[in-house]
Amino acid sequence: MADDALWHHTFDPNHWFGALTVGLLFLAGAIVAAKLLRKWARRMAGRPQALVDPTAVGFITPLLQIACFLIAAIVYAHLIPSLQRLGEDMLASAGQRTIWGLT
Repeated sequence: MADDALWHHTFDPNHWFGALTVGLLFLAGAIVAAKLLRKWARRMAGRPQALVDPTAVGFITPLLQIACFLIAAIVYAHLIPSLQRLGEDMLASAGQRTIWGLT
């Protein structure tokens, strides 16, 4: 019976096990996207007919890889209800700090 309940909550973001499973899936997706991006960038930089500056590709590639992980983290935070509230509270407190800093 306990196994049945755990299987039922596998992808439920309201349950801790479902949140963990979804988080691991997003982490795996971000890793795959970052690796594909790196592979694509190396292939682009190696082609002389592509008319792409290899230095620019080398600079932009890590930024885009970080963006893959940030996008995955933001989407994950929006899917998990407890993280939604935490994100809203952090955003509100950052806004208050900005206003206090300006006065």
